Amino acid sequence: MYVLINDCLKLNVTAMDNGSPVANPTITFTSSDPSVVSIDNQGRVIGIQMGQATITAKLMYHSSIVATIQITAVEMLTPTYTISVTGNSTIKVGQTASYVSHIYDNGTEVFDQSVQWSLRNEDHSNSIMGNITASIGNSLTLKAGSSSRYINKYIVLIATLTSDPTITIEKTIQLKSLL
Repeated sequence: MYVLINDCLKLNVTAMDNGSPVANPTITFTSSDPSVVSIDNQGRVIGIQMGQATITAKLMYHSSIVATIQITAVEMLTPTYTISVTGNSTIKVGQTASYVSHIYDNGTEVFDQSVQWSLRNEDHSNSIMGNITASIGNSLTLKAGSSSRYINKYIVLIATLTSDPTITIEKTIQLKSLL
């Protein structure tokens, strides 16, 4: 996790007791290097200077319950984009299904980026066994081909970040029988 120098980041810490959240737990926080990253009693992390420190959260009334996280203080965050695609991993021949791409920058979902969609057969054969029927923003509708010879074959949906074509993700989708 990253925090900018001279910026504040609030940690979200939950204490659990047998799977249930503890109401108003008393948690103490410490930094392995307060000259790099400091933390207050409310879990607010502040970047002091470039470097890395481990933040430890300890439950006051049961000191053996401890969690840690590495925090890196940086002058500015370099965008590090990743993509995930949600939607079914199977589709019936001749039917349609919807898919959505989610774009993340350093683990936080962003909405100012977009993807280009494409489709190919998993076996790289020429006649694509489906087509993109609609694409709005980062969502699309995919229609599987209707031939029975496509049953139990696979198509690959590809989302490529528009601003950086080196960042892609593929989702393999199996074509199933209507029955």
